[in-house]
Amino acid sequence: MIIRFTVENWMSFKNIVSLSFLPSRERQHRQRVAHSDNIGINMLPVACVYGGNASGKSNLYKAMAFCQSFIIKTLEPEAFIDIDPFCLDEESMDAPCSFGFDVLIEDQLYEYSFSLSRYKVISESLWVTKKSKRLLQFERKDQIIKFGKELKNNQQTAFIANSTRPNQLYLNACCYQNMDTFKPLFQWFQHSLFMISPKSKFLMHGALFSNAELKKKFEDSLRNLDTGIDKINFEEIPVESIHLPDEIKNRASSLSEKVTLVFNDKRNTYEVNRSQGKLRTKKLTTSHASMGGNLIKLELHQESDGTQRLIDLLPAFIELQNSSSGITFFIDELDRSLHTLLTRQLLESFLTHCTKDSRNQLIFTTHDVLLMDQDLFRRDEMWVTERNSQGISDLYSFGEFKEVRYDKDIRKSYLQGRLGGIPRFLVEGALSAQCSNEDNLG
Repeated sequence: MIIRFTVENWMSFKNIVSLSFLPSRERQHRQRVAHSDNIGINMLPVACVYGGNASGKSNLYKAMAFCQSFIIKTLEPEAFIDIDPFCLDEESMDAPCSFGFDVLIEDQLYEYSFSLSRYKVISESLWVTKKSKRLLQFERKDQIIKFGKELKNNQQTAFIANSTRPNQLYLNACCYQNMDTFKPLFQWFQHSLFMISPKSKFLMHGALFSNAELKKKFEDSLRNLDTGIDKINFEEIPVESIHLPDEIKNRASSLSEKVTLVFNDKRNTYEVNRSQGKLRTKKLTTSHASMGGNLIKLELHQESDGTQRLIDLLPAFIELQNSSSGITFFIDELDRSLHTLLTRQLLESFLTHCTKDSRNQLIFTTHDVLLMDQDLFRRDEMWVTERNSQGISDLYSFGEFKEVRYDKDIRKSYLQGRLGGIPRFLVEGALSAQCSNEDNLG
């Protein structure tokens, strides 16, 4: 689980901001707050991020997505680092971008941070807390890496340090050179953090083609959520009948019979696997009941945008409900094309499964103020991004407002501009005029 994520000088976040999952003293929904006895901390399972258009919500998502990619992938030796610093003043354009993660993995706390220019890693450090001991693992300044007591005399760490390139993280170098010490952290970024953009397609959907139990849960959920879909199908079609992207072609050429590839074009979703030495392709379709009671098959592109978005997201929520592996999903624009009640149902399906022993976590951005409900979320689980007149974004939670009581209509205060995070023209013009008219009518 993420305990804290910090970012500085990234896109509209000129100054350092922090998304924290440490709960306040609030008593609401205490039953779902996770707890670690070894570290002695509590953790919130969810964070919803509100804000006006261009306020910084998606920039927060992009910051974490960039970190994940830069940590697990390796650049070419002379490649530039694709950072995106605050660009509305010259000083920030030349300053490094900085990021930090506090992550709980198997009841050990990893505090990992790094800062980057376009040309090199400027700093990098890792601390690990085991029970009551907080121990330095390594600390880097440019190409000089110093180690804590546990690793100081380790020959492998020194060898890897000498071969780490300027545009490469030491964490990345260690894991690609088979050093096990930092693998739990690296593998968390690789296998437990899932970033879902508004254009992401069928996250973790490959298992649907081969896992009968998951397929049944998927179909049951689609029925229960009033999509009109009774069944999903995987029809085998000739490989020659579809255009395989070059990336899929290259990967498919060396595909083993135990590996399945899934890809999407603009209309449908396909699976490619190898069976008995031959490439085989399946297409995902849906079935609806006709007026006569028969099942009629539809192509995926024939479904509504909302149904397609729901199909994209459902595997994530099924995984959140049923997995105990400690996964974290960050969904940008969760509510896109979805009805408020449907979005709420998805969220409730996750939150009702959260306990003090849970380690799954959900972060999402949204414009849907009908979800801004203290019966659904704690105040410290609701966050706002706000951009000032200089184009600088800030990030804060409703838990910071002492006047926001647990029984208060938080949505009304938000829309009236008392909590920030809404387009300025609403407060200065339309909304104030509306309030004035309502006062005159009263």
